[in-house]
Amino acid sequence: MTQVGKASGLDGISAEHLKYAHPSIVFYLKQLFNLILIYGHVPDAFGQGVVVPLLKDRLGDTTDLNNYTAITASCVISKVFELCITNQFKNLLCSHPLQFGFKKGSGCQNAIFTMQQCINYFTQRGSTVFISALDASKALTEFVM
Repeated sequence: MTQVGKASGLDGISAEHLKYAHPSIVFYLKQLFNLILIYGHVPDAFGQGVVVPLLKDRLGDTTDLNNYTAITASCVISKVFELCITNQFKNLLCSHPLQFGFKKGSGCQNAIFTMQQCINYFTQRGSTVFISALDASKALTEFVM
């Protein structure tokens, strides 16, 4: 069994393997991706990955599970496939304008600004504003454990 390398999935293939591979790799990946689309079957390995815990606060308690976040190193070929699919259908994929996470050029600052503007709008008109926040990831973690 091969050792899983840095920035690689269970298959041990890294982005550098594809980057520096023989140009014929494009032909073979195209064949693979077309067969996936024709037969409607994605290899099971495309959904598997190596979960790597990352320490959030190196000065914090390293024995506390809440001080870690997890990333998953997936199969590089599956990432290339996802990129091809996303690029092919990007015009059909859209999200709500108030969706800020996981969007290029958008993030927490945009969400905070929108919330502040909304609060200002209603309070300037004499309304009382109540805000509630739910951290679903914490709720799910507590529920599962």
